[in-house]
Amino acid sequence: MIYYHGTDQAIAELDRDICLTDDYDLAEHYADDKLGATIVTIDVAIGALTGKLADDADLVDMAAELGIDSDSAYEAADDADVQAALTARGYVGAEYGDTDTDGRTHTTLRLWADVTTYATII
Repeated sequence: MIYYHGTDQAIAELDRDICLTDDYDLAEHYADDKLGATIVTIDVAIGALTGKLADDADLVDMAAELGIDSDSAYEAADDADVQAALTARGYVGAEYGDTDTDGRTHTTLRLWADVTTYATII
């Protein structure tokens, strides 16, 4: 499946935690907020994932289990300790409800483990 990432960073390989959307216009919106921005197109083989995707509840519950004060799945997904704990339980990323800088809601696919196994920049 094709996803997009709006960024001001050059991404030549998938060597980082990355947020994706399947909505090109939304990625363009994120890119518009940044100087020198670009949109990276990434093909994700969802069926080839090497682990599970956490959802909103998984993220918030893990943050609570770790004693991290988090009001949203977005905040929990940003926390390195939450990511590490979920990775230890077999998660390679998360798919959760998010909000852009204008307050529009959307779904974010966030990948943080074994990304090069199932995702390719095209």
